[in-house]
Amino acid sequence: MGLDDLLGLLFLFFFIILPALQGLLRRGQQIPPDFEPDEIPLPGERTQPSAAGGPGALGG
Repeated sequence: MGLDDLLGLLFLFFFIILPALQGLLRRGQQIPPDFEPDEIPLPGERTQPSAAGGPGALGG
């Protein structure tokens, strides 16, 4: 077994097999009762601007 075979097996284990096993183990976990996903904005969402702030607030 050469060095390239060993590196290939390490890559396979750490980047494919181990994350897959972690994903399977996390699937059975319950969501904590105080978790509220509505409070976390998604990357594409924009928060509503406040009435006092913003570029048009100076009356221009």
